[in-house]
Amino acid sequence: MERQRRSFTEEYKRQAVELALSGRSIGSVAKELGLRDSVLRRWVDKLRQEPTSAAWRPTTQATPMSADQASEIARLRQENERLRMERDILKKVDRDLRRNPDMSFRFIEGHRDAYPVRLICVVLEVSPAGYYAWRDRPVSERTNPMPASCPRSGKSIKTAAGVTAVLASMPSCASRDVAPAVAGSSG
Repeated sequence: MERQRRSFTEEYKRQAVELALSGRSIGSVAKELGLRDSVLRRWVDKLRQEPTSAAWRPTTQATPMSADQASEIARLRQENERLRMERDILKKVDRDLRRNPDMSFRFIEGHRDAYPVRLICVVLEVSPAGYYAWRDRPVSERTNPMPASCPRSGKSIKTAAGVTAVLASMPSCASRDVAPAVAGSSG
């Protein structure tokens, strides 16, 4: 199937060039209008070569922006950036992750360099204070991994349902040396 060539009116081209010359990048204007960068760049170059051409003369004179308009634009840009970050965070988050605070805190820890912690907390619906308390809390005995070998004998300890049977068969391994690990693996 052959692609049809689009044609644009001189008025459309002029308005697109005005947008590009208003301080925005050619790439962002072209993307917004659904054009290739090269097409818009060609239109801008044509304007610069023929600045007195009647077809390319700006229709409106640049009016200075009021302080209210400038502050509103700045506020909207900040809001837009925040919403973009929230969207990006939600793309990375599994729905089940938000149900478990511990998993949410782990996600925050892994992504705190890319996004503000407070923003991730809002998106995941957890409190920043809870995250910081979790981060500063020492690792519990229960979550500590079981030692791979007995501290005294050096024999391998496998993490399986019969861990106490394995320990009982190792007379050189005192129960007090691995008691925290056994206690952590039972539940």
